[in-house]
Formats: sequence, structure tokens, C-alpha cells
Amino acid sequence: MNRTTTCLAAILLGGLFCNCLSALAIDEHGFRERAEVIIDHTADHYNPPSMSIGDPEKYYWPKAMARFEKYGINDGPANEWIEQLKERSPFHFTLVGMARLMSLYGHAPAIGKNKILLLQKVFERSDGLNLWTSEGTENHIAMDRTSGYLFAQHALEYPQNFPDAPQKLALLKDWISRWSKRMYQYGTGEWNSSTYQAYHIIGWLNLYDFADDPEVKQMARAVLDYYAAEMALHYSWGTYGGSEKRGRGVGNINLSASNYLCWLWFGSHYSGISFIPGGNEYIQSIHAVTSSYRPPPNCLPLARKKGQLEAWYINSKPSYLYEESALVKQFFYVDEKFTLGSAISPYGGWTGATYQIVNWKLAIKRDESPVPFEISGNGRFHDNWSGSAGNPWTQFAQYKNVIVQLTRTPVNKNELIDRVKATTEQWAVDWQRDFSLRFPNDDKRNVVNFAGNIVSENLSFLNLPKEVKFEFANGNCFADLGDVFLYIGLIGTEVATSHNLTEKSGRRILTDQAPDGQLCGFVMEVIPGDQWDSFEAFIESYTHNSLQINDDNGVSFRSLEGDVLDVSFSASGTFCEALYDWGYGTAEQHTFISAPPFRQPQWPQGEGYGKIPVIMVNGETITMDEEWPVFSGPGFALENGIMDIKGVRSVYRVDYSGRHPVFSITPR
Repeated sequence: MNRTTTCLAAILLGGLFCNCLSALAIDEHGFRERAEVIIDHTADHYNPPSMSIGDPEKYYWPKAMARFEKYGINDGPANEWIEQLKERSPFHFTLVGMARLMSLYGHAPAIGKNKILLLQKVFERSDGLNLWTSEGTENHIAMDRTSGYLFAQHALEYPQNFPDAPQKLALLKDWISRWSKRMYQYGTGEWNSSTYQAYHIIGWLNLYDFADDPEVKQMARAVLDYYAAEMALHYSWGTYGGSEKRGRGVGNINLSASNYLCWLWFGSHYSGISFIPGGNEYIQSIHAVTSSYRPPPNCLPLARKKGQLEAWYINSKPSYLYEESALVKQFFYVDEKFTLGSAISPYGGWTGATYQIVNWKLAIKRDESPVPFEISGNGRFHDNWSGSAGNPWTQFAQYKNVIVQLTRTPVNKNELIDRVKATTEQWAVDWQRDFSLRFPNDDKRNVVNFAGNIVSENLSFLNLPKEVKFEFANGNCFADLGDVFLYIGLIGTEVATSHNLTEKSGRRILTDQAPDGQLCGFVMEVIPGDQWDSFEAFIESYTHNSLQINDDNGVSFRSLEGDVLDVSFSASGTFCEALYDWGYGTAEQHTFISAPPFRQPQWPQGEGYGKIPVIMVNGETITMDEEWPVFSGPGFALENGIMDIKGVRSVYRVDYSGRHPVFSITPR
């Protein structure tokens, strides 16, 4: 056996070893049980909406997959849906489903009969929703480009019909190569989204399963490993924990596709899941159900919070189009009973581009329930109590199990709002001008918008489950959630009268309020209840010196562990908004969207526009302008293109510092 043959054999054996170990570690038996539940519910119980909506394929294609899995490729309803929808012009949500249907069930009668027609509908699209130069959010682009690669691969079978298929294939392989590598350098712009993370992933599952090019398969595997590890870290006993770039806020467990996908990959005896009547988020997991991909071996203990207790993670994410790395700073704390995560960024929270930010979330494990308690909070700039939505005048800080939320609405708030609104209106004009130049045949409505439903109250709130029990003592609030206790320090200047406790949508809302120009908000410390003999003993452990309010500038708090956290509200500064597909400044279509050339307006700056608080821990300032690793913590790290997922006995590594990813498992 020569050297080349030996190397190839070693690579193949190594790959088989990794795949076998991955399958064993990810609990294949449990995976198949959960997969069957999803197949059965999607095939037999899920009712898709009317075909007259804008994107019926988003709902019919997953059901067709489930029907093919359960009843075979000759299933009547599934083939009939394909026949009924075959003439439609597809786009991101609808493309990714057909890419799997065509690749996995190509012998189904309706697909075999209409394959050329289905490909023609893909290739003929030239507006802003085409597969090659389309624009949209990060999950849209992922679905478009990955699907485009596979459709181009299928089109190679028909050179007479699709002579440009080889060029399209090469174009999108270049995108796949550059995007996957950049992810390992900087992370993602649409981070930790309980709403859209699953949609980021399903196109890469398609590439992993069906790309003929082994290099593309390996790139797809690297991307999937990144997402799987990130999701495993944040998955918290049935919900997606921590901060989110795009989420619904708390009180929406089992209403997100990402929670169902996490359950499929990482579920265990204590994390069941329910199928809400009329719900549809679980159906997208059929992509993972029918895929050969399994998360890396050490993701399972990371997801089930075993061996990583009392772990403190410091992470970062880039701006939406990667023009600035480490724009967002993230914090995540893991205990055997809860996770607490937050994000700090210069995102202003003024426009729809940052409306879905979940700034922080606390998830508390419940042994008697398949879903945990969820808690979050925010200021009242928008008419939104869920904790979701950016906020111009609320700032956050976290150190381990302590979260600080400061709200200070300026006295001249209406003047500041009008100034940003005028800037946004000009942004919409500039966007429409340049978008029309890039896609002259596209009548897409203007996507740029100012934030809606503004109330702009100088009020801070916490959104808690209805089961919480409160006690008020010495101007502070204490909450009993069974296995976890909360200290909640109120910051409002008139503490004795400023707080209010109400109920909304089956949740309990604790508010703290102050006059415009003055500080309000909370300091919350999360403590496992088994550290105390009783809830009363926990309350008595806090003294008047635990929390000091520094006029309208900030707070100083000494935790029960003795750490001193000083947080100062930054009133003056500047901000940005997320670009998504809102950029302007170029008339050219781009396969690989980046900024520059896309840009956003020059936003107002100065008093009233600050976003980043000054945070000190034990007298040392946390520097926000330094480069941070994408992930840094005891169980999961990613820096300079190298990702390590640590288990008890091994380290799973993806080294993407070179041109291609390299996968390995080494003993610890």
C-alpha cells in the first residue's frame, strides 16, 4: 500500500470513526423515537393553510416529506400537492423544501414528471428573490444559496435546457466556501434566533446530504457543527436560552422551530415537547429527521448541561453583514438549575431591523415539567411586554448569575425620536432608489421602517411566570420559583411607591418607574434554592448595603459571592441599526452580500443616543472595544477559525483556519 492510499484509508477510517462515535453519542435510539413523533404528527395531524397564501410550499413541502417517509413515494396527497403547486415561482422558504424533495424523493411520480418544469421555475427568476444574487435576511440567503447549488447540480442532467448550470454551480460553491469560512472567523450576524435558527440550518442539511462535491459536503458539515454546538450551549431544558438577535421573547415555548429542532437533536427524559393545536413550527424539523447528519459527539452533554455546571461564557457576534467583527458582546452562565444569558451592542432599537432582539433571558429547569420557567425584561419604549424588542434607552450588564437592567428615558425624548424618524425616512428613499437599480423588474415593497407601537415610557419591567411567589422587604423584591430564588433590587428613585405588580397574558409583570430623565430598572441575582434552609433565610442574607444607587448614573451591587458589579448608564454616544437587506450605496447585484458596499445612514449622535454601559467587575473595567472570541468557555470555544467542543473524555475539533475544514476527536 503506497503513501497516498494509506493516507486516504486513514481519512476514510477517521471519518467513519467520527460518524459512528457521533451517532452513538447523540443517542441514536432516542433520536429515532423523537423523529417518528415528528413524522407522525406532520404526516397525519398537521393541517396546512390554504394554497392561496403567498408561500404555501413552506407548509406543504414538509408535510409531503413526512407523507413520503410514512407512506412511500406513491402517496396520493403528497404527489397531488406537487402537481398543484408546480407552476409557482419559488423563493427562499419554498425553495429549501423542494431541494430536499427533489434530491431525496426524486422517483416520486410528481417529481419525476415535472422535474424540468420545477427547475425552469428556479432558473427563470431574475428579481430580488432569485437564487444567485437575491437579497434578504441571513436565513433567507442561506436557504437561497444552498438550494441554488443543489438545483444547479440537478440541472447538469439537462445541458440543453440549462446551459449555464455549471457556471451557477461554481458561483455558489464560491459563496459556500467563503461564507462557511467566515462563520468560523466571526460567528453569525443573525445569532441565536429561536425563530429562525432552524431555517439557517435546513439548507446546509440539504448540502450535507446531497452535494456531489465532497468539499461542499465538508463545508456544510462545518457549518452544521457550528450551529449544533451553539444550539447545544443555549438549549435549556426545552427552550432556547440566552439573548437572541431575532426572537419572540418569553412565554412562547414550543412556538419556535428552533426549540423543536433542539428537542429532536438533544431531547432527553426530562425534556418532552408538546404539539400545540394549530401550530406549525415543528414541521420544519422533518429536514433533520430525514437527514444523515448528527451533531458532534460532545454536543449532547453540553445541551443537557452535564459536566459544564457553573460555567461562564463570554462570546461575540459581528454586525449583520460582517463590516464589523465582535460588534455584539454576549454573556452566558450555566448552572445545573438555570441558564442566564444577555447581549450588549450598539444596536439602537429604533427600527424594525432591531425590533426582534431579545436582550436577555433566564431559563429555570423544572423537573416536573417538560418546559422551564422563562424570565426576561426590557424598558417600555415599544408597546411590548415580552422582553423582545430593541430599546434606545435601556442598557444591560451581566456578570455570571447577576443581570442589571437600567432604563433612563430622556426629557427631550420626542425631539430625539423625530430626528431618528427623519433619518429612517431618508434611508427608505435611498434603499428604494438603489434596490430598483439592482432589480429593475422587481416591485418589492419598501422594507425599511421606523419602529411601530411606541409608548416611550420611563418604565422598566420584568416578565415572569405566573407561578412565581413574591415578597417585598426593605425596598427590595424577592421571588421564589421553587428550586431557584431571585433577589430583585429596584432602582427607581421612589422605590417604596414606584414598583407595580400586574398580570398580562398569563404572566406576572413587575415594573419599576421614575420620572423622565431619572433612572429606573432592576438588579437581579439568581441563586439555587437548595443553598438555603428556607426562602426567609435567603431574604435575610441581603443587607441594605447589597445595592447602592448612584443618583441617575448607575448602580453598584455586591453579590452573595462577594463580587462587586458597578454599572454606569451611558447617556451620550451613538448607535447603529442592522442592515439585513436594508443597505444602499450600490447598483450592482451581489452573490456575496457584504458591507461595504452596502451601508446605512449616518445616525444622530450625542446626548440621548448612548448604548453601551460602563461595566466594572471588582474594580476592573470590561473593555468593550477589544476583539473578543466568537465563543470562550469551559465546554465550547471558537477563535481564529478553530472550534473545540469539550466532553468528559474527548475534545471534538473543527479546524477551519485553512482553506478547508479538518475534523478530529482527541482524548482528554
